Amino acid sequence: MRTTYSKILNETEKFLEHCQDYRIWISSYIPLDCPTTKYFIWYEDTDENDKLLISNDGKVFLSPSIDNLVHLLISNNDTFKAPANLEAWLSGMENLPPTKSITYSPREIIDGFRSDAVSVDTLADFVDFYNLVGDLSYQDERFGDLLKSREAGELTKVWDYFCNNHLFKAKRHKEVSFDKTKFIADFKELVGRFEIYILTSPLNISYC
Repeated sequence: MRTTYSKILNETEKFLEHCQDYRIWISSYIPLDCPTTKYFIWYEDTDENDKLLISNDGKVFLSPSIDNLVHLLISNNDTFKAPANLEAWLSGMENLPPTKSITYSPREIIDGFRSDAVSVDTLADFVDFYNLVGDLSYQDERFGDLLKSREAGELTKVWDYFCNNHLFKAKRHKEVSFDKTKFIADFKELVGRFEIYILTSPLNISYC
């Protein structure tokens, strides 16, 4: 008889596994010029498209705390179109403590690119943010103006480099050649446009 061992998950790991099951996650965002963390929902719809939960008037559904975010999701009040799995995700939490799965921090990314040697972690954080903006820009035509800023030459150059040399585990990593000053300027512009949508609540209340 063979004995098998499975990892005993802690409460946080159980919640993140619950999120994986229902394809709905809590993400956090630290604005560029406002150090207070905000929280939002990132999910995969029935067509396997990645999206951010937005209000009916085209604003990212944002909250200053996880508990408040969950409360808003439960109450709804017809302020947003609920993802297909939201009700099951909420009811299945039981006593699990909701927690974030990822944090996006533009300031940390900029500081990382100002270093003499840009780390792989900084590159990965940039790519995560770049992809997040892409998810929002493609999910609704109201966010289409993000695409132009997202396609700035230095940004796409760094994104391509990371995907080709790190994401797909290339055997030999080439050095990336790009204009850091222009990259940071382009990145700040992208962040500024993104924050127009994410830092105003569905009730038109500024979060910074």
